[in-house]
Amino acid sequence: MGIFDNPNLESRYLLKQLQTQEQHTQRLIANLQRQEKSFQNQIIAIAKDVKIWNNRIKEAKAAKRIESARTAADKEAALRREGARLWRQMEDTKKRLMEAQKLLVKIYQKRQQVKAKADNFPGSNNVQQEFEQLEIDSELEQLKRNIGL
Repeated sequence: MGIFDNPNLESRYLLKQLQTQEQHTQRLIANLQRQEKSFQNQIIAIAKDVKIWNNRIKEAKAAKRIESARTAADKEAALRREGARLWRQMEDTKKRLMEAQKLLVKIYQKRQQVKAKADNFPGSNNVQQEFEQLEIDSELEQLKRNIGL
């Protein structure tokens, strides 16, 4: 007799798995939030540097130092490219964060369903509940694939 032959043991097993997934997803969310904040701070720092180099361009042009203005413009352009790269990474991180948050909600919902099923186990499975469970499982797996779990 295996674990899946006993509905009560199966429910406990599933609850433990879901709890582990929930904890893992919570850690992922915290990590993604830290990454997002780091990108924001880097972008702000680059924006300040762009402003400095923009002023240097103006100063060099006012002093009729064309080569210095060109060098400063090159530096400003490089900073802008770096800022754009960081912005794209931040947007990707935000997207992954939203997907992880959706996954966490799905895990929580599934855990509640399994818990309710374990608490009220009637001895026979409802076909509707089985299909709902299959749909939730499918959505969970798709969300996991989307965020790279």
